[in-house]
Amino acid sequence: DLKEALYHYKLSAEMNYPPAMFNLGAFYENGMGCEPDIEEALKWYTASAQAGYTAAIYKLGKMHAFGKGGLPVDENKGIELVLEAAKNGFPRAEYNVGLHYFYDDLPLEVDLEKAETYFRRAASKGHADAYYQLAKVYYEKISNDEKNDILREECWAYILTAADLGSEEAISIVNSFNEKHNDQN
Repeated sequence: DLKEALYHYKLSAEMNYPPAMFNLGAFYENGMGCEPDIEEALKWYTASAQAGYTAAIYKLGKMHAFGKGGLPVDENKGIELVLEAAKNGFPRAEYNVGLHYFYDDLPLEVDLEKAETYFRRAASKGHADAYYQLAKVYYEKISNDEKNDILREECWAYILTAADLGSEEAISIVNSFNEKHNDQN
């Protein structure tokens, strides 16, 4: 019963329990057991983040970056909070920071080594898309050094791992490879 869960999260949140504050924010954001109320969600995410709850720090960073909950769009504040969550070991934040360092259209400057570091951290915690992005980092390195067979093998290993963990992009690549290989035999 979502209304009952909302009631209990609210009780726990009012007792300053950061995970409950975060969950209460999610309930308000998604209208679970109540009408959606993004401002109320922001209030609880903020309280949870101020209490040091890493998932809330990440969520608040994303809200700043996209201007949700009545916040103005502030990519700098958003990335600052996402970086904080990544430094605290939150896999989605680590992955997100890796993306920022990998692509040139995001607030941080492209830095393949930093991208690789953050993707590795997220991948070590089982983040499927981080494995896929590691393969893309290695592909970039291969394109700068085509004779590096070790990088090529590692790139393929990351794609296979990402596929095993459910990354749709990696699964597509593996399926395409298998189809081409089967056609050649």
